[in-house]
Order: sequence, then C-alpha cells, then structure tokens
Amino acid sequence: MIRYTKAAFQTLLYWWGGINRHLILNSVLYLLFLVALFWAQSKWPIFRVESSTSGLSMLGSLTVFLLVFRMNQSMARNNEATERTDEMFGELDFLIHSVCSFMQGAKEDLLHDLVLNPHRVHSEEEIRIMKLHGELASMVRIHVVRLTIAFGVSCLLYFRILTALADAQGVLEEEDLVQIVFLHSRLQALLYEEEMELVDQYMGISRETDGGAGSEAEYRAETGRFRIAAQCSGLLMRPRKAGNNEEEDCRFVPQSSDIVPPLPKVILSMLVETCHTPLAQKWGYPERVLNLIASISADALDQLTHLSGLIARPVSLAYYQHCRVIVVIFSFMLPLVTEVGEDLIGSIFDNIVFPFVIYWAMSGLERLAEMMENPVGDDDTDINLLQQLHELEVGAQLAIELCENRRSMLRRTLAKVCPSCSETSKFWKNKPPLVPPIHFEDYFCWLPIPAAIAEGMVMKHGHVDHVHWAFFEGHIAEFRTFLRKALRRHTPGRRSAYEAIPQDASAEELKVYPEAEMDSTMGMIQRDTNQFWHYLAFRPVLSGLHAQGELSRQVVYADLFRNMARAMRLTGLFVLLSPAGAWLDWLWGSDPSPLSFDLRNAPELVEDRRLFPDAYKSEMAFGTYRPGVYFGIKGRHAGSFLLGLAWGSMDGKTLRHECESGELQSFNWLEHDGRNYGRQVIEDQKLQAKLQTTFVKESHQKLHARVEAETLSNSNSNSTRPMSLFLYLGVEAGDHHLQVESQDSEWETCGDFSCRSLVLTGTDPSGPFRARLSFTARKARFHQLSTRVVHEVESSEEDASLTGVWDARKHLQDHFKRVSLNASKGTKTIRVLPDSEVRDANFAAFQLAGPLAGLRIDAHVAFGGADLGARGVESLQLAELAKRSSEAFKAQVAEVFFDGSSSEKAGAAFDGVAVALSSLLGGLGSFRGRLLARTGEGAKPVRLASSVLFSGVPSRSFFPRGFLWDEGFHGLLLARWQPRIFLEVLGHWLELQQENGWIPREVPLGAEQERRVPKQFLTQDSKVANPPSFLLPLSWLLSLGLKEDEKLARQAGLSGKELRDLVLSFSAQALPRLGAWFAFLEKSQKSSNPKCFRWQGRTAAHCLASGLDDYPRGLLVNEDECHLDLQSWMALFARTLARLCKHLAEKKEALSQEANSAWCLLPRWSERAATLNASLFEAFVDPKASKSAPLADFLGLQPVERSGKVRVLPPWRSDGRCGPQFPVAGSPGECDPYGGAPCCSPSGWCGGSPDFCECPGCRRFLKLEERSSMQTGMEKAFSPHLGYVSLFPLLLGHQPCDHPRAAKLLKALAPKGELWSPFGVRSLSRKDPLSRQGEDYWRGKIWANLNYLSLSALQRCSQIPGAKEAYDSLKKGFVTVVLKALQEQGFLMENFDPDTGKGTGAAPFAGWTALVALVLADLPFSDLASPLEDSHREDL
Repeated sequence: MIRYTKAAFQTLLYWWGGINRHLILNSVLYLLFLVALFWAQSKWPIFRVESSTSGLSMLGSLTVFLLVFRMNQSMARNNEATERTDEMFGELDFLIHSVCSFMQGAKEDLLHDLVLNPHRVHSEEEIRIMKLHGELASMVRIHVVRLTIAFGVSCLLYFRILTALADAQGVLEEEDLVQIVFLHSRLQALLYEEEMELVDQYMGISRETDGGAGSEAEYRAETGRFRIAAQCSGLLMRPRKAGNNEEEDCRFVPQSSDIVPPLPKVILSMLVETCHTPLAQKWGYPERVLNLIASISADALDQLTHLSGLIARPVSLAYYQHCRVIVVIFSFMLPLVTEVGEDLIGSIFDNIVFPFVIYWAMSGLERLAEMMENPVGDDDTDINLLQQLHELEVGAQLAIELCENRRSMLRRTLAKVCPSCSETSKFWKNKPPLVPPIHFEDYFCWLPIPAAIAEGMVMKHGHVDHVHWAFFEGHIAEFRTFLRKALRRHTPGRRSAYEAIPQDASAEELKVYPEAEMDSTMGMIQRDTNQFWHYLAFRPVLSGLHAQGELSRQVVYADLFRNMARAMRLTGLFVLLSPAGAWLDWLWGSDPSPLSFDLRNAPELVEDRRLFPDAYKSEMAFGTYRPGVYFGIKGRHAGSFLLGLAWGSMDGKTLRHECESGELQSFNWLEHDGRNYGRQVIEDQKLQAKLQTTFVKESHQKLHARVEAETLSNSNSNSTRPMSLFLYLGVEAGDHHLQVESQDSEWETCGDFSCRSLVLTGTDPSGPFRARLSFTARKARFHQLSTRVVHEVESSEEDASLTGVWDARKHLQDHFKRVSLNASKGTKTIRVLPDSEVRDANFAAFQLAGPLAGLRIDAHVAFGGADLGARGVESLQLAELAKRSSEAFKAQVAEVFFDGSSSEKAGAAFDGVAVALSSLLGGLGSFRGRLLARTGEGAKPVRLASSVLFSGVPSRSFFPRGFLWDEGFHGLLLARWQPRIFLEVLGHWLELQQENGWIPREVPLGAEQERRVPKQFLTQDSKVANPPSFLLPLSWLLSLGLKEDEKLARQAGLSGKELRDLVLSFSAQALPRLGAWFAFLEKSQKSSNPKCFRWQGRTAAHCLASGLDDYPRGLLVNEDECHLDLQSWMALFARTLARLCKHLAEKKEALSQEANSAWCLLPRWSERAATLNASLFEAFVDPKASKSAPLADFLGLQPVERSGKVRVLPPWRSDGRCGPQFPVAGSPGECDPYGGAPCCSPSGWCGGSPDFCECPGCRRFLKLEERSSMQTGMEKAFSPHLGYVSLFPLLLGHQPCDHPRAAKLLKALAPKGELWSPFGVRSLSRKDPLSRQGEDYWRGKIWANLNYLSLSALQRCSQIPGAKEAYDSLKKGFVTVVLKALQEQGFLMENFDPDTGKGTGAAPFAGWTALVALVLADLPFSDLASPLEDSHREDL
C-alpha cells in the first residue's frame, strides 16, 4: 500500500497512488456524454423526459447501498488478508526463533556448569563431541532459516500464479513474468540444486503458441491440478524426458510426477522434515517441541489456505454484474430525467456537473471495491508482501546472531546475580567458548533488489511524494534507470555494482549511495527509512550456481527462455537479477551484460605443480635475478642469499654498483639462456676498465660466478693502473647469517699471478650454503668486511630513503677506512675495507685491489648438502661449464631463430639476435613486497597484500622494475625461447590481480626497487589501466602449442603433446583471471559514450595508461572520449578469449562443464568481440572526413580554429616559460592551466604559488573551456592526428588489408609516406603540427614494439601493391638503426630519432627493443585471425 503524508493538502491532487488516475478515462467519456446530451436536450425536446424524480432517488439510494455494501465486503477481505499474512509471517518468525533457541547444541555455558563446575577441564573426546554437536545444531538452524525464507518466497510466487488464474485464466502478463522470474531466482539463491529440481518439476508454467510462423508465445500458469500428459512439452521449468521424438517425450507418466501442487506445500514439507531432524537428539530438542512445530506448521498452512481462497474465489459474478448494471442504468437515467431550465448556469450544474460528480463518486466506490477485493495483488491498496518477507529475513538474522554469536555471553550473564559465583565468574568471564559459534555472514549475504523490481515497490508501496517529484523532475519515463543510479552500490574492489555488501565492510564500502542533496528526489529515496533494497541469499548455493552444476542445468532451458524473452519483448530486463540474472541474460540473447568474475576461488597458477613441476622450479631457483645492479645473483624465495659485484677507483671517489644511465660506455649480456648461463661485458670508460662477468650453474644446488677485469682495448692507459673489485654476499632473512669459516692467511703463487681463497658458510630460508671465493691478481691488496646491516622491506608513503642487505654501495662507503701509501710522487690515500668481522653478520664484502690486468674473482656456491669440491678444480670446472653452456646457447639461438643455421652462416644477424635476446633474458628479476596503491577516488595510498613478481624489466638502469604493457612485448621473444618461462611470467602478473580485476601498470616491489622510483610514480592508481599486450604472445603460443609444434616443444624440454597439454592447462587455469581482467577494463575504462572506451587518468598532456605517454589526444579531456587503441585492445581481448574457449572446448578434459558455462558460455566472448569490432566502424568514423579516411579517436568537445580545424597546438610551452619573451605561435606564451603551474610571473616563469599568482604583473590563465573567447569555437571533434594510434585496427587484425580505410595507412607506411622514415615507422606523422614538439617522446620517435607490429602487418598485407616495398625499406632501416646504436652507442636504445637515426631515451633499453631479434630472424607476429566477417564493411 502506497504511503502518504496525511495532513498534506496535495493528497487531493495526487495522481500516482490515488484513485483519480483510475477514474479519469471513464469519467471523461461520461462527461462528454453529458455535454452531448445537454446540447441535444437544448435543441430537441424529444430528448427531454418528463418524469417524477422519486423513482430515480430510490434507484440512487439502492445503488449507493449496493456499492457501499460491496465496498465493505472488499474491505473485510482486505482486513482478513492483512491479519492472516501478519499471522503467517509471524508464525514463521516464531518458528525460526523457537528452533534456534530450543536447540541444545554443545550444551556449553549452561547455568548449572557455570555455577558448580567453573573449572572443569574437558577431555579431548568431550571437546570433539561438543564441537560435533555444536556443528549439527548450527547446521539445522541455518537450514531452518533458509527453508523458512524459501517458504515465504514460494508463497509470494504462488499468490502471483493464483492471481493470474483468477483474473486471466492463468495467462501471465509481462509484469507477472517479471515478478515470477525474480522470485524464482530468489529460490535459486536459497535452495540446493536437488531441491530446485523438485521445485522446477512442480512449477506449472507452460508456453503455448498457435503454431503459426513468427507467432508470439503465450505463457500460462496452473496449480493444484493433475497435469495432462499432452501438455508436458510446453513446460518451462522442467526438462523433458529423454526420448526419440516429442510424442515419446510426452508419453503418459505416473500421476505423482505430473501433479502441480501448491509450491509452498512442497517447501513446507522440506521445512517440517528439517525441523523434525533434531527431535530427541542430545544436541537437538526434546520430543515435546514436536507439538509446537506441528502447531506452527498447521497454522501457517491454514493461513495459506485461507489466503488462497481470498485470491482464487472472488465475489460472485451475479452480484458483481448486478452492481455494475444498476450503476450504468442510474448514470444513464439521471441526466435524462433532469429538467433543462432557462438559467444556463443552473442547467449546466443540474444536467452536467452534478451527474458527473455523482458518477465520479460511484465509480470511485466501485473501483476501490475492485482494487481491494484481491488484497495480495499489484494494486496501490494491496499488502506489501515483500516488506513482510524482508522483516522475516531480518528476524532470521537476529535469531542466528542471538543463538550463535551472543549465546555464550547471554548464558554467562545469567550467573552474575549468583552470590556464590563472584570468585568463579572471574575464571569464565573472559574465557573463550570451546565451540566457536558460526557467523551469519558466513552463510548468508544481502543482495540488492534489481531496479526492475524496485521500480514496482516504489510505485506501489513507496511514498507518494517520491513518485510525484520524480515525475516533475522528468524521471518517471525512465524511473527504473533513475532508481538504478540512485541506489547503485559503489563498493570499491567489488566485481559488480549489484554485489552484496559484506558484513565487515569498511566505511568507504558502506558509502552505499552517491552524493545527493537532502531535498532532491534522489536524496529522499535514498534516505527513506521505510523502504528496503536487499534480500537474503544463501552463500553455498550462490557459489554453487557458478561452480557446482547449476549453470549447466540451466543450459537445458536455453531455447525455452529465449522464446519467453521474445514473447515478452524485454531486452536485457533481468540483467541485474542476481544470481539468476547472468544466465538469464545469456539465455535471452540480449547484448552482453557487464561481466563479473569471482577471483576468490580462482585456480593457482605459479604454484600449480602440474604446470611448473619441482624440477623446473629447482632449475629456476637461483639466477641473475637482480637486474638493477651490474651483476647480482639471488634466489627467488623470501629472505634469499644474494651475491653481487661492485668496483671503483682506489680512492673510493668512484664506486659502481647499481646500473645508472650514462655512467658506463656499455654493459650488455652477450650470452644468456635465462636459466643456467650468462656472460656479460661491461666497459667503464672513466676507469679505463673492461669487466667480464660469467654466471653458470653446475646443478640446481651449485652455481659458479666469475668476474675478471682488463684494460679497455681502445684505452691509452697501461695495464698496471689499479682498481678495486668488490664481491659481496648477504642474507636478507633477519634470523639468518653468514660467516667466514676458513681463509688463506697469505697470498700464494699461481703461475704469473698471486692467488688466495676463503670459505664462507651461512644459512638462508632455503637451508645452509657454503661458498668458496678465489681471488687472483698480479700485485694486489686484499681486505674484507663482515657486519650486520639494517634490512628494510618497504618504505612509508612519506619517506622512501631505505637501505638493506642489497645496498652494498652504502655499506661499503660507510665502512671504508683511509690508508696512506707512499708513492714516487708523494703520499697517496686509498680507501679499503676495515678487515673487521662480527659473529652474526648478514653482509660480507671482499676487496681485491690492484692492477687492472689479471684481477679475477671466482665464486662457487653450494646449497643444501652439495659438495664444494676440491680447491683449484672449481675454477677449471667453471671455465669448462661456461664453454659448454656457450656452445649450447649458440646452438639454441640457431635452431630457434635461424632454422639450425650456424652462427657463421647467419652472419651479423646472429650476433644481433644473441645480444638482444641475452639482454632481455638477463633482465629477468624476482621481486617481492607490498605495492603502494590508491584504491579509491581521493583515498590515501595503502599497502596491498604481499606479492611476488617474476618478470623482465624494460631498462636495467632507468626502469629496473616490471611494467605491464612492456612485459607483453617481452613475451613475444620469451615465448619463442622458453615457453614455460613465459607462462610463469604471465602467471605472476595475473596473480598480481586485485579482487576487482585490476593489474597494476608499474610494479616496484620491495625497498630495493622503491628507492629508485620517482615519488610521483611510486603510488599506483587502481583506476588506471594498461594495454593487455600479453594477449599477443599468449595467442601465438596457444596457436603453436595446439599444433604440437615439435621445434617449440624442444625449447621447453617437452614432446609436442606435452606442450599442447601445458598450454591448454595453463590457459584453463588462467581463464577466470583473464576474464576478470577484461571485466575490469570493460567497467573501469568505459566512456560515457556507450559504444566505446577511454583511458582513465588521461590529462591534457599525457595518457600514461595507454603506454603512449605524450601521444596527442585532445587539448580538453572529456568523459565521452573514445580511444581507438583501447577499443582495438578490447576487441582483440574478446576475440582471444573466444578462441581460447573454443580450443578448450575441443579438449573437454581441459575445462569442466561448470567452468565452461561460467567462464566461456555466459560471457559470450564471440558476441562481445563482434560488438566491439562493429563499434570500431561506428564510434571512430568521422562523418566529416572522406570514406577512406583512417579511423580516429573521438575527442568530444574541443576548441576549433576559424578554419574549422581542431586546435591541436596549446598556447603554452612545455618548458615552463611564458610571456612575450617566450612566444607560442606568435603570441605571448601562456602557462598550462591544467597542471600545477597556471600562473605566469613577470620574469617569464610558470608556477602555482602566490609568488607567481598574486604578485604585481602576474597572470593566471584560465582553462580553455572557461574562456569566453572559446565558447563559440567549441565543437565535438575527431582526432586530426595520424600516427601509431591510427594504425591499431590494422596492427591488431581488426581491419583487413583491402579495406578502403586501410589504404591511407598503407600509403603512410610506404616510402616517403607520412609515417615512413629511413629508420622505421614514426610514432606521429611528420606533417603533424605537434611532430617533434614538447617532450617529443611519442611524437615522432621510432619505437621498436610498434615497428615490429607494423612490419608484421605489412607482411600480412604483402599482396597489396606497395606493401612489400614498404616492408623491405622499413625493415632494413629499423634493423640498421638498432644495430648501429648498439655498436656506436653501446646499448639497445629506448627509441630512435626519425631524422638522424640516433638512439635516444633510456639506455640500455633491452625490453621491447630486443624485438629486433625477431625482425632480424624474419619472424613476424602472424597469429591474428582474419577480421570478423561483415563488420569491417558496415561503414562503406
């Protein structure tokens, strides 16, 4: 029943909830009749009836009496129904409380025991039995609550069916079906699969058609009947019996299987059975409680029967007809016998106004009686049964909390007034209960009521003011959408806007509603304490819907429900009906709904021994996993042993340790296999030294390392120039240490050199280790240090100044002591280690200082029980192992990249491939820590859960940490070299995923990494995404793995079949995480334009999320932007997952039926891919451009020049200068109003402080959209830029090579084209006004990752004229410029100047620049499937 404010004047005028809107149509028709009759009577006397009014008065009195009497009858029915529903739900509430209270359970904290035996110690067997009894009692309580609520839900569903039977011969209208599907989904959320099968069997809803083609279906309900066998094929809720044809399916079956009983009786039987279970049990209740249960059950059934009668048995038709006939006769005769007088006004009142008012009053009584006749229907006057059901759910939660969580406390309270218990009460006051109670939220959760249902609740049972204000504000036409916005659950980190709010939610999560003004309609609805928006669901059943077969059961009904949806003509109506909404949406064929993936039970990846067996993990346990230092070895377990290198000048003023940009002439891994072997050459121009480091494993328990120095070949310095080499060892775990066990006291002669050695022992969390260090030099000093240093794990938000065992440079400098030497030119001071030692050291360093030529340190480390071997033999063994490993590495390079050709035959390309590959593999690192992240808008940074990451790094010097979109391109090379390593790297990144599907774009883990990250980049933002570039190597590996490629399998040490199984098994395990990643992108990066996506976090100057940082987008940032590169990634993501699901379906054992339903069928990846592909040619087509123009970003509202072109040049500079002396395009330079320095000082500098904004002559610049001069020059526009973003549909395979819109792209890539350069593909057209402007990062520079994809696309398009020529010239130029930079500049460079070819940016950049190896080997990325049919032609 709708609510209202009784004293308000506007109750007279209310439209919704009142009687007026029900009477208006008939009353207006009657008024027209009265006006026409009055006009006829005035013209023609024949229409006047001269008669006494006494008869009419008697008829009027009789009519009023009958209507009032009928009104009283309906009111009595309504009152009876109110009383009986109150009694029924009251009885159910009493049943829950009674069962919960009477249950004895563990019999703990009884008053008798608290007083007489407070110190009693229970035996283990007694405790076990008590816990068992407690669990049994708790389970019965839970099941009674569950089934009692299900009984209430079934009553509502049953009443809905009865109403349809009484009013429409069982035909279900649209509103009936909405309610029935919602209530059915609520039953699904409460009952187990076996119980639901029984419920579905007795749901008597069938579908009927007239058999004509295209005819609409009609849905009919029945109950309390024996079902005729011929009707069984139309039943919706029951799978048909197995048979060869429809007649056999509908053969006669036993009567007990074809009855349609009242559904509440079915569930009541389950409930009574459950209530009988604890009778006469030690943990249950006495048998006499049976009388109470029987009484409550009988009363509930009695109320149900009476309510069914009120619904199914209306007033007699004769009485109903008699009343209506008399009203019609009276209404017709009244104006006929009323005399038309000479006074026009009086006649109008007598003949029109009074009859109209009388008719209005009588019609109102009749309509009210009709509305109140069925008190549990959908009229404004009917009982709100959902409210009573909600109160029952609240009472159920209270009962569980009192009888479980609070039971012990309440029982102990009873003993407080006992005079003899003062001493003993101290004993049991704080003693925890032996049997831990269950928690309500562990078994039940509150799910939000969908807007489709909430709409009817507000319209029929809400406050009338809310409905009318929604109408006046223009929301009534889309009231459901308005409610969805008003009541949307903003729960950070949750996978769905309509997911349950946890009981232990934080203050931020409990911010249920968006901000709304108190007196707004949205604010009034949000703050209406009489409304409710949630219902209870049973958690074990909810998880079962996705994991235990419920979804597969629903697949049986796919066609039936699709037909229902078409008949109802409801597009996506139940998308939000949780939990059944997801599969209903899938079955009904509407647009794919927003996804949600529960990662709480996602399968493990990197810890799955089937994917990564112990032998593999042992092999990968130790390695050069510290890419941020020039040479560092560590294990991948927490608190690992580590070994590292440092070197410097004798005076200590120069000390090398961590990789620094510009510090060295070069440092590159020349050979590295990523597992057991690596050789690196370091050239230090300042110290005139060349160092070679070698790392090789003898087994998984023994490794060797060598550092040897010599003078640079191009140096004029002689070989006697001295230098210090430092080798250090440490243990990061706080409770472990190392110490020198033995050492030579003097130098020994070893040929032309002197040598000495020592042995260290220590432990780390993996076990004990021993290390022998051998030192060789001509004339050298030897010093050592053993100390305990502070080891910090992570930084605070404010202070990132950290140190640890890894911080060797600091430790060495802190402990250096000065030593004065007498030289020919006077006294010389050098710095050496103090030769000190402590017993519990966690850091030890050893200094070898002497002439460059001949300096060498060998380290041999054995773990566990492995033997170090004989002294002197180890170094020879190291050399032999290194030689064999080098030969094996070269052979593998030849096989993978050159089809087995030798290095001599491959020529210079071989060396280029080897260095590029080795540099990438040498950048693999193992990191652990807690990422600093901002998880909500305006929230303070917090530490996420501890994480582990095994990943490559883009640059050992500048970016020695993992980057998400870089790592996908690294994977293109890594997957070819060692598929299992690539899968492990991908697994680690996927396991960084947060609950909402977000994967951080930049991951500095641990203090060693955090210290090297600029503070502004340290905190990661959970709304900022990154391109899912991992799709490229994953799809490639999946394609070759399924072909059982023997060549690729050999790299992983597997057979072709084993490789196929590995790839499919990993893909199946990773599928929910991949789906969650897609869901996060789909939800968080959604544009306000429903057809596209936009990168969140974009500013006017940067779009860091895209990876193309300063690539120009638009001067103004808008919510409705559409970013072409992101749309292309999303389409590729959906296509890849569709392919993955197809392959997994072909291997049935790879994915269970339930997982296939939840992760493949429901998301409808193929449909998503088609939709996203189609949107490329809808949202990104500029209608003002030619039909062959490339697709482009939609920028939203942008400033436009007088010529009509989009303004792309900002009026501010990028160097922070401004004013007349620093002009921009002929005008005084401005300051960027979108940054932190919008004010220009008279001296020509931009800033944001009062010194820049409030001084005389200072000027603050407004944002462009705030300037009056811009108001008339703003239009919605598409990007005018041609560059990397324009290429994405072609690069990712969405646009076929012969597409008219691809022609201009291919032309731009051809020689002398806008994107062509002699050195590769430019990131931005050379004709663009922003080319080479500003930071010039992605505004013209040549980047390896997108050059590789561009070359791959050109090779795919080789049949198009000009594409082959473009490929040849770009490939030659790109390879030349990369290798030239490696030779002349000493490194693989980050990017390249398109005009000079010089390498620029970070160095070394052995991340995606290493893709030059694939270009050299002529191995393009060719795994993209053909573009989806038809979608690419829709815009022509």
